Amino acid sequence: MGKGKILVEFGEGRRIAKLIGCTEKTVSLALNDKRETALSERIRKIAILRGGILKSK
Repeated sequence: MGKGKILVEFGEGRRIAKLIGCTEKTVSLALNDKRETALSERIRKIAILRGGILKSK
């Protein structure tokens, strides 16, 4: 952790969850830098590729 939050457009978290087959809660935790797992890293990478912006702490 410690990389910062990733900001995405409204509804993008839901789309990412559907895309990779996980819950919206899992996506939220990953984007808010609350989890450090392989899945969280994958979610964060996808969010950046889809236009998310990294907000440093």
